[in-house]
Amino acid sequence: MSLKVCFCDDNIEIAKTLKTKFEKLMEKEGVKGCLVDIYDNAQDMIVENTFLQYDAVFMDIEMPGIDGYQAVKLFRTRFPNQEIIFVSSHDNMVFYTGDVKPLAFVRKSKLDIDLPRAVKSLLVSLERRNESIEMVSKEGFLFCVPLRNIIYFDAIGHNICVHFIEDKETTKKIKGTLGKLEDCFSDKGFIRVHKSYLVNYRYIAEVGRTEIMLEKTLEKIPMSKHRTEDVKIRFADFCRRFGI
Repeated sequence: MSLKVCFCDDNIEIAKTLKTKFEKLMEKEGVKGCLVDIYDNAQDMIVENTFLQYDAVFMDIEMPGIDGYQAVKLFRTRFPNQEIIFVSSHDNMVFYTGDVKPLAFVRKSKLDIDLPRAVKSLLVSLERRNESIEMVSKEGFLFCVPLRNIIYFDAIGHNICVHFIEDKETTKKIKGTLGKLEDCFSDKGFIRVHKSYLVNYRYIAEVGRTEIMLEKTLEKIPMSKHRTEDVKIRFADFCRRFGI
């Protein structure tokens, strides 16, 4: 597995320490050939990220100039699949970063506990990022698509439509039933929120009482009342297991 990772902290010594610990943890996991860069300010990191497009960014939250949270807000839309791990000396900051859906939160005071957990979550997430499935279109053509690129499935009449993250205006009709898709993907991050909708938890911004809101598009999808508690439980479980 070849990874591109960076650490951004205005205290360059802390960034160096994080890099050293990270490389040792990756070696322990049997992962070699990682590109690991360090930055002491968010401005430089944002510029380089445009070209390098890191797989994961470890970002200190409180920094002079553009802070880590503001930096992530700037490039999150452009790189939605990039994994973000926030790093902070203040434990309570975790409550102020949820809207950008970080994979993990590393407390500097608990570095030896939190960093290994973050690394394991990162490896699981990257493995799932590369997980693809084969589907058959209504026309009979076989095509392959990464699970992470699917926002949701919906059933319209006798058709199942697949909605993709890359092009929200384009859908593809496939053969099958929503029930069979639920059986296949129920442990891969997809939640049945309604008899007609199967949604990828990664793109859920908010779970309401009778609907869910998708992030970025702010599209609202109806949710059956009898499924509400199950949706909330499964959403929380997926966030805990695979990252927010």
